[in-house]
Amino acid sequence: MNRSNINISRAGALAAVLALMFMPAAICSVAAQTPGARQISLRQLPPGDVIVVRYLSIGCFHRVAYQFEFRHDSNYAVDVSPLNARADDAQASDEGLSGCTLALSDADVAGLDRLLAFYRNVEDPTCTTVDRIECRQVSGSAVKAVELFIDGTCESNGLADVVTFMSLAARCSHGGR
Repeated sequence: MNRSNINISRAGALAAVLALMFMPAAICSVAAQTPGARQISLRQLPPGDVIVVRYLSIGCFHRVAYQFEFRHDSNYAVDVSPLNARADDAQASDEGLSGCTLALSDADVAGLDRLLAFYRNVEDPTCTTVDRIECRQVSGSAVKAVELFIDGTCESNGLADVVTFMSLAARCSHGGR
């Protein structure tokens, strides 16, 4: 199957993502962006704005979910919170898992932007693990941009100079290092 890029409304994008969550991984290669919205970038995040990422990864032997809240004040940082991955729509975890706040280096920010670029250009899926990524850039209560991704390639962990969401979660479990 060729790469699919879809531009649809926010409601349509959410419906498409939810529908794709239940389809075989062989057809889960989608990038959806709100029409007219710009692409989300950590390097271009204005102070005061927040990028909220809800990440869900489902595979043969795992099902994990996290929420990441990226901000850029004087430095870049991210709040990492585990979510209950067993719920139909990942919600705050009730398993007693704790999150953390991580300081991000310039290399981390560049690596995360490369990860988003990868998701925008996902090729044909070849893996039974499927990652669902919802990114929202917000300023106060206003949503500036929304991007939704489904990745069934299992390739993001092997990319050079990319920082993955799972690597940020792992840093939390290792004391933020």
